[in-house]
This record gives sequence, C-alpha cells and structure tokens, in this order.
Amino acid sequence: MLTFQQYLLQHRISFEVLTDKEKMQVRADFKKHYARAYQRELRGRIKRIELVCSKTEYQQLKQIAKQYGEGIGVLSRKAVLAYIESDIYLPPNPILADTKLLIRRSANNVNQLVKASRIHKQIDNQHLEALAREFRQMETVLDQFYQTPKIVFKPIHLIPNAH
Repeated sequence: MLTFQQYLLQHRISFEVLTDKEKMQVRADFKKHYARAYQRELRGRIKRIELVCSKTEYQQLKQIAKQYGEGIGVLSRKAVLAYIESDIYLPPNPILADTKLLIRRSANNVNQLVKASRIHKQIDNQHLEALAREFRQMETVLDQFYQTPKIVFKPIHLIPNAH
C-alpha cells in the first residue's frame, strides 16, 4: 500500500504549494484511498462467513465467549475448527494453569526424593508427606474443574437445526 509521500508523487501533488484547506483535502483523499486499498487487500486474505442462530443460541454463545474473554466470532471459529479436526477446544483456564504448575512442582519433588533415596539409601517421611499433600491438592483442583465443565461439546448430529 502507498505511503502518503508515494501518494503525493503518484498524483503529482506538490504539498508545499497548497493552502491549508487544500492540504486537509489531500489528506482526506489519501485516507479514503488508503482505506479502500486496505479493504481490497484484506478481502484477498480473509474470507467472512455468516452464522445464523436463534436468540437463545446467541445468548449462550455470548455467555461462553465472555467467560473465556473472547469474542463470539473467535470462539465460534476456534470451536468449529477444533470440531473439524476432531479436537476439543478449551480456551485458557486459570484452574488448568494452576494444575499445570502443581504437576511440575510434584514432578520436581519426585525427582528430588529419588535422588535423595539413591544418595542416602532412605526416603525422608517429611518430603514424602509434602508430596502426598501436593497430589491431593492437584486431585482436588482437577475434580473441581471436571465437576463444573465450562463448555460441553455435543456430536453435531445431536444439535437441532434452527428453522
């Protein structure tokens, strides 16, 4: 796309000799030209589709998108592509991030216990109890997450058509 200087050269406009009113008009014309060129280029890269749904379905999509901090279009696109690829789309969730951290910490503790047991030929009960607490905490977090799922995906043949 053209820069303002390139636009002036292409249209053989000498900006220095213009009045203030003419300069404002040239800038406005350039903005229009730039916006049209940008839209042409965008239409070549991106295709739009339309999704028709009932008000109830729209409200449901809106609520789910809000829960995950995404727009309805982004959520819909990701969910459709995940379905096509036979994958499950779960947007970022703080509970899962906490669980990931707990898993890493527990794995680190297991490694430390194994190393200590090789060196000292025994396992410290205090470290073993700390590890057991972390595993119980991880189990609790995962139970909470899976008891209250945020999105339930249905097979496509079970979703009724809206007419």
